[in-house]
Amino acid sequence: TAQVNVTVSLSSDTDVNSEQASDVAIITIVGPVDKWFAVGFGTDSMCLQPEADECPGGGPYAIVVNSNGQAGVEERKLDFHGPGRVLQSSINIESSSVTNGNLTVVLSRSLQGKSSDHYSFDPAVSSFPIIIARGCSTEFARHCGHGPSSM
Repeated sequence: TAQVNVTVSLSSDTDVNSEQASDVAIITIVGPVDKWFAVGFGTDSMCLQPEADECPGGGPYAIVVNSNGQAGVEERKLDFHGPGRVLQSSINIESSSVTNGNLTVVLSRSLQGKSSDHYSFDPAVSSFPIIIARGCSTEFARHCGHGPSSM
């Protein structure tokens, strides 16, 4: 069974020479080269703020990698158990490589989300929940494996 692994490194430093903050998240996601894979941030389920049996706020911010041998990366605001919509990109692809059937994508983006639908990383928080999923093929559709975790 193919797995999806993710690491996030947060940097919130001030450059002494320029006196400008360098607030960057480096996100490394590894998954099967022949399937899409994704990570959703800030929740351990497909609903950000459940209210009884409802999910009025929808699902989380997610980064989806559509592999097919190359890194096609998009940011999405997921629906409650649905694909949601593509967000304006705030990520840079730093590198992409394939080894032993796994695609490794290294991304960078600002700690602060570009919009209210983008996740904002907080370097003061030691842990936060995530959800991980992988697809049945390279086409982004229903997942064939998923689960919660924390960073």
